Amino acid sequence: MKILILPSWYLPIGGYFIQEQALFLQEKGIDVAILSNNSLSLTLNKKDYFLLPWRAYSRQENGLLTYRFFSRSIPRNESLNIETWCNYTLRLFEKYLREQGKPNIIHVHSSTWGGYAAALIKRKYGIPYIITEHRGVFALQCEYARQQFPIWKDPFFREAFGQADYLIPVSNQLMRKISEYTEGVVHWKAIPNIVDTDFFYAKKRERNERFHFVCINGYYKVKGYDILLKAFDQFCTDYPQVKLTIAGENFDCKEFQRLLSSCRNRDKIFFPGELSRVDVRALLWQADAFLLPSRVESQSISTLEALSTGLPVVCTDVVPEFVVQEFCGFRVTNEDPKAFAEGMIKMIQKKDIFDDKRISAYARKISHKKIIISQIIDVYKDVLSKQKASQSFK
Repeated sequence: MKILILPSWYLPIGGYFIQEQALFLQEKGIDVAILSNNSLSLTLNKKDYFLLPWRAYSRQENGLLTYRFFSRSIPRNESLNIETWCNYTLRLFEKYLREQGKPNIIHVHSSTWGGYAAALIKRKYGIPYIITEHRGVFALQCEYARQQFPIWKDPFFREAFGQADYLIPVSNQLMRKISEYTEGVVHWKAIPNIVDTDFFYAKKRERNERFHFVCINGYYKVKGYDILLKAFDQFCTDYPQVKLTIAGENFDCKEFQRLLSSCRNRDKIFFPGELSRVDVRALLWQADAFLLPSRVESQSISTLEALSTGLPVVCTDVVPEFVVQEFCGFRVTNEDPKAFAEGMIKMIQKKDIFDDKRISAYARKISHKKIIISQIIDVYKDVLSKQKASQSFK
């Protein structure tokens, strides 16, 4: 089986979990390659915009054959950027095709806009594709999410989802919006992301002098840090002896610094920056509870990693119930600082009811690589058998 993975974004900009899944597939004897066209923005990636290569190339990266191109976006011209990105992706695919031959299946990670590019490839070369959808906005959990679907994007989504041979949302709730583009004709199955539960395992924690909350996500609007800081101030009114560590990127930006300046208890918050996986795990082992104030989530890998180490969670109800069940922590109302503060208070009062080993075992049950990879391979087999039957019928 020869699988070409087409991520809508990839390392070094993000998407470590995509590489990880590809490596797990390779362990099962599947021929896997990556087709990565990262879009660079003058606003977000100013240094990389000029310094990264301007030509397509291929090389081995962490044992995976990887075809790369870095396209450059034009400010304030999203529609043109989509078309340009997809055209460059098609040309990168044709380089792969000349050198490696046809893959059996293209596995897209996120419809925006790898799904649309795969639809163009399918129309030209007849190669089936599947989409794993990660983006939480498809769950329509708040006004911000609903605003991400202007009418002019509908043709791109209809083409991407409508032409797909199979859809894999990482949680059922993403089908709320996706189903509007498929007219019910595409096969789909929710399959969560993989978490390396062999790496993120539970170990005995020492009791902290000050209750230690951690949050591990970069600063983006969807992650709800404005909600967290307001909730933290409310929480500290009753529980001042506390520590909050927030790890991730972008916390030096002016927007977040303005938010932080209005937080009365900012002296209790620590920012270690973007951490390696080893350091993330160490931070989770040091903590008493994990926080996720997001206003949009599909599933939340960072939450699953925390659960995998046995850490209980306070999160908003955008995280699916199957991820954070009652014995794993507390889900509270989205975009409500008061509700989030009450969840934190509940956690500090009831921390002893949570069983680290039970939480860790549950995370392993729903996200271990053997379970998830088996389901993905079954999808590949289903798509190929349907294609073979269709060709035989013709």
